[in-house]
Amino acid sequence: MEKNKKISKTFTLTEDQISFLRDYQEQNKMRSMSEALGKIIDHQKNSDIQSANNALNKMRLSLSETDTNVQIILEILNTIINTNGYTAYVPTTVYENEILKKARETVKDRIANRKQRKESKKYARKG
Repeated sequence: MEKNKKISKTFTLTEDQISFLRDYQEQNKMRSMSEALGKIIDHQKNSDIQSANNALNKMRLSLSETDTNVQIILEILNTIINTNGYTAYVPTTVYENEILKKARETVKDRIANRKQRKESKKYARKG
């Protein structure tokens, strides 16, 4: 089937939806309500694609920042190990230092707070 082949369909719409469609048609100087509906659908599809791209870009930036921070931490840790002459390896499954435990809790709380602020902003925009 052709991608742009027009197919006739019947839809049931409310009076408000039809009024919106007519207004959109007139404002955009379109020949028919079908053309107006098609443009609205195309606009929504493009908007959805743009939203997905924005979300992907945010994730890429976040991953890049995380990678940079991990590399910095590894460089600092390597310097500490070499400067202090540490030679023993103790996995956290054997012993986890109190500082590491506190750091895990701090980061866990920070992430939870960030999520809570994000959700609060999201609901504030809706309301």
